Amino acid sequence: MNHINKTIIDINPKPAGFFADLFTMSKRATTAMLKEPEYLIPSIIIPLFFFWVNVGSLENVGQVIGTGDFKAFQLPVAIVLAVTGVSRAISLVTDIQSGYFDRLLISPINRWALLLGLMSADFILVISLSFLVILMGLLLGINFVTGWLGILVFLLFSGLWGLVFTGFLMQLL
Repeated sequence: MNHINKTIIDINPKPAGFFADLFTMSKRATTAMLKEPEYLIPSIIIPLFFFWVNVGSLENVGQVIGTGDFKAFQLPVAIVLAVTGVSRAISLVTDIQSGYFDRLLISPINRWALLLGLMSADFILVISLSFLVILMGLLLGINFVTGWLGILVFLLFSGLWGLVFTGFLMQLL
């Protein structure tokens, strides 16, 4: 009869801490996001296309209704179009279906870091998309009266809007 040597090893991993867990989950979600360009490309092409079409076709109408700079008027519309609907919630569904999320839950990772890691990747994506739309607006001659500080605040507000929208989608899961 074979004797099986049963050695009991006491493994008590120490939690790395909330911020280390958040960074790990955010890095994982951001890396996964960059591996899916078919998800990212439409998210930038569609708002830029509609910004271009709306400005080209409705600029004269904007002068009639009294908007001084129709391009500047359409820029927030393009930003909202770019950041609304962009969410990594589907990757959470994939993790749940594959069983990977269950493995994450039994690990000593902070539970809030699991959710906020995905949301921080969404924040990075939203800021990147908003930056590209603002860059196109600047190339088309839009002038921010508030300067670079106004652009940074504008990016922050678009990032917060993207987080709110992502939070709604995450809540539905």
